[in-house]
Amino acid sequence: MIQEGQREELSTETRSLRASGLTDEIGFLIARAKLVTLELVDEQLEEFGLKRQSYATLSLACTEYGLTQRELAASLKVDPSRLVAILDELQGRNLVVREVDPADRRSRTIRATDAGRQLCAQAAESVRRVEELLLGEIPAGERATIMGALRRIAFPSPRP
Repeated sequence: MIQEGQREELSTETRSLRASGLTDEIGFLIARAKLVTLELVDEQLEEFGLKRQSYATLSLACTEYGLTQRELAASLKVDPSRLVAILDELQGRNLVVREVDPADRRSRTIRATDAGRQLCAQAAESVRRVEELLLGEIPAGERATIMGALRRIAFPSPRP
């Protein structure tokens, strides 16, 4: 927060954005926050040989639920053909395995290997450091409010 008598130094870009009114629009703010966040996350994931979608896929494969490829694609909002390429890469690195789904032999359930779980845990810690960098100056109560609001936006209740 700017104290009285303190001059705020703003870039031309920031002054232009504020003047346009975009910084008062939720869609713009969410998109901008996403871009800033993902740029930092991408830098961190590179260390592990992962990209955002492969990290998210691996994270879901580490859960106990054993999602099918179709369920993974729907959860991640990824085209199924793109998911196949992600899974091929992860399987090639021995991070996930495809198993026959006992409920439907035509489907494959994706599970992380021990190596996949270990890499995912390391990558998740790195992503948490990015979150701390981005949210570090925001008090815990406000963080919880922000996260709660974003969850409600990302996962809206069904409309009647």
